[in-house]
Amino acid sequence: IWGWSDPGGVVKVDFAGKQYETVADSTGKWLLRIQPMQAGGPFELKVKDGKGCETKTFTNVMLGEVWLASGQSNMNYSLGSVLNSGSVLKEADYPNIREFRTPNEVSRFPIQDLNGGEWITCSPQTAGGFSAVAYFFARALHLDRKVPVGIIHTSWSGTICEAWISAEMLSTIPAFKDRVIRDI
Repeated sequence: IWGWSDPGGVVKVDFAGKQYETVADSTGKWLLRIQPMQAGGPFELKVKDGKGCETKTFTNVMLGEVWLASGQSNMNYSLGSVLNSGSVLKEADYPNIREFRTPNEVSRFPIQDLNGGEWITCSPQTAGGFSAVAYFFARALHLDRKVPVGIIHTSWSGTICEAWISAEMLSTIPAFKDRVIRDI
């Protein structure tokens, strides 16, 4: 579990009946590792910033597997557009499958946090917007392993693959070495 607080601020976390504590570094970033637990939920997660006494509570938190679904048009193809989508969506009642769709945002440099996005619980009403590939993968995994499955969906139709590769990595490929622009 990670976040931001005042530099040097004490952060307390209550999760699944256990309490954890950490201190934010000089930039205000903090990271806390919880003890391994069995997959399941839902749980409540409370994060308290000791200095400002602000508490954030997250409900319906699940523990399970989290997978990244990324790519271009094929990964972005929605479940609501597949053949037989009516019957597929009618059966898409899997509250232990969640999808987080990251906002499409351009940046020449890594950003610290997202500007939007939320976890969506899979239901016949919401599944139509899920990535079809990610949904079928998550459903198979969930049914096979009997654990909650989270999909972080980061695909963006029409983007070139070079946009997904760091300048450092592109510069190691001879065809791109002289074409990479770097701001240092």
